[in-house]
Amino acid sequence: MNSLERVVGTMMGMPVDRHPFFMNLSLYGARLSGRPVDEHYRNADAFVEGMIAVRETFNVDAVTSPFAFAIEGEAFGSRTEVRGRQAPILVEPAITGPNNISRIKLPDVDQNPQIRYLRETVRGLAARYGGEVPVCGLMHSPFSLPIMIMGLENWLQTILFHDHHREEMLDISKAHFRALSNAFVSDGAQMLMVPSLCVNPSVLTQHLVEQVVLPVYREVFADLPVPLIVHHAGKQMGGFVDMLADIPQVTGFVVDSSDDPYDVRRRIGPERLVLSGIDGPTLERRSSEDVTATCRELAEPCAEDPRFIPMTTCADIPYMTPIENIHAASAVMSGSCEELVHAS
Repeated sequence: MNSLERVVGTMMGMPVDRHPFFMNLSLYGARLSGRPVDEHYRNADAFVEGMIAVRETFNVDAVTSPFAFAIEGEAFGSRTEVRGRQAPILVEPAITGPNNISRIKLPDVDQNPQIRYLRETVRGLAARYGGEVPVCGLMHSPFSLPIMIMGLENWLQTILFHDHHREEMLDISKAHFRALSNAFVSDGAQMLMVPSLCVNPSVLTQHLVEQVVLPVYREVFADLPVPLIVHHAGKQMGGFVDMLADIPQVTGFVVDSSDDPYDVRRRIGPERLVLSGIDGPTLERRSSEDVTATCRELAEPCAEDPRFIPMTTCADIPYMTPIENIHAASAVMSGSCEELVHAS
């Protein structure tokens, strides 16, 4: 059974030879390839080379476009920087407030250099792996993209107090989401993943999520031709995860390592994927023995869940993480669930 068959089988709740597993190794590909980090995030061929090295080194069951969401903001005029051995970060938004939204120009997904780079990574990975390994396109949801264009504080102020400008921004964001998601699929992406920063009890109230966010998600996700996975974006999804569970094409949720997987499964029902595991950014500071123990502990509650995919959570695994720590995590995630089932 190859990785694509394994992932599709898990999505459908069918028997597979083992649980598939994912890891956030978008940045680590630069270390494995030996390419400079700034080249890794500007040259699609360099990024693809790194992701091929990730797949060959750790045998992950999916490959992705860059886990570098600030690049999408740059396509709208925001300024980003690569600082040290990290993915690009937003340093200056394109606009400073809701009164400037009319200045925003929708990037052409065929001509804009940042979008071309993202698309070329998907094309390159799809050309390399075809029907063997699923290719996942990472992109902003319509509600998280504005953060990369105007900053989090300005976007929250717009959501709360400027209804007209909020809808103006969302019209732009929805149009971009449709254009880029369709482009990714045409380039060979077999699934999409979006961050859920605004669908979070620490950011918005349940009322705002229900009245403002969910109608947009239902509108734009319904037409997607491929499955969509919602990522927790560094926050606990907690009691909000069930609010997304009935949205068309939402196939699963990457939840935080501190989220209770039993509670998540109870809230979303049996038909959606739960993806969870060890926190990726902390792998750099752990021992390999601790990584093994933690991965086993986190996998145990989901051992008999047919729609569970072990995955490193939060952001990228850091560049300087000892390679033996990643091998330890991948060894557990690719086998611990079966071992735990057989032992129970």
